[in-house]
Amino acid sequence: IRRCTPRVQSRVGLAVLRSMLLHLLCCMWLLFACSAITMSATGGSRRGDLSERAPCVCCGEPVRVSRRRQHGAFCCPDLLDPSGWQQGDQRVVLSALRAMHRPSSAEARLLRMRFGNQEGDACMSTIDAARSMGWSVRRARAVVAGALHALPPIADHEAPLQVLLEDEALIAVSKPAGVPCTPPHRLRGGSMLSRVLAHLERGGLRTVPHPVHRLDFNTSGVLLFGKTAYAAKQLMQQFEQRSVRKAYAAICLGSPTWEQLDMHAAICRCDHTARRCERRLCAKGEEGAQASTRLKVFSRGHQAEIGGEKTVASMLLAAPTHGRTHQVRLHCSAAGLPLLG
Repeated sequence: IRRCTPRVQSRVGLAVLRSMLLHLLCCMWLLFACSAITMSATGGSRRGDLSERAPCVCCGEPVRVSRRRQHGAFCCPDLLDPSGWQQGDQRVVLSALRAMHRPSSAEARLLRMRFGNQEGDACMSTIDAARSMGWSVRRARAVVAGALHALPPIADHEAPLQVLLEDEALIAVSKPAGVPCTPPHRLRGGSMLSRVLAHLERGGLRTVPHPVHRLDFNTSGVLLFGKTAYAAKQLMQQFEQRSVRKAYAAICLGSPTWEQLDMHAAICRCDHTARRCERRLCAKGEEGAQASTRLKVFSRGHQAEIGGEKTVASMLLAAPTHGRTHQVRLHCSAAGLPLLG
């Protein structure tokens, strides 16, 4: 091309550019055709299968069945739990919303229409509230969701709390059996998160603690909270990388003949149950979450009484490799030693 005249060079350059553009258009057309064929074959769209979605009765947004509860927590808590709303959830929401916006602001008027002006008032749906304000439903939905997201957790100032270790980054507390780690939603207290929050507020620290790991409802033990999001992230990474060693003292029914046993049994979720946290051991050929636990006998031959009948109990030291829900209970039961406590 260098030996050609400038006129010939320009023609050659235009021809090359035209060829490249044509090649690019062909590639884009092929990608569009392939994506259209894939979408028509699956019968869905980029946003998911619309047949699995149902419009929310409050805001009208299409919501998947699996995400209906999560959506309702930040859209219509009054419809998600009507009895809890009447027993105190409405009072918590109204008291928190009064401090968010000026009473004369448009957002405050919308929220009063949506959740009532005082406890016991009837609530209006987001669609009706938006229509009354002359707003779009999308704008009203964003205001309601933003207000519910901004609600602070409830602090239990009267509940007891045993602090085991505390520094500027984390706090370790003793969780008793029968107390959940976190509340079902921000409108409720009665959890370890609520107790730790009250402890931090008494110390003058205005921050929401971050739970690093979980313990089952009926399990007692050490529970870690990060005082900052960065500290909680670093601690959770240590749990994910299994650089943290966990051990549980378990009182079991029976007296084992072995001193140490390694249990390897996958755990599956229980379907069609009222409680979403129920778990079971997977059947043969069934896929589930892999779980391993090392059981070591600490002591045996203890006398126990169950239902008026005397029996023998043992104490095991359970060291789970994985952190599955109900893992220690299921593996001890599979080893023939059901938990007593």
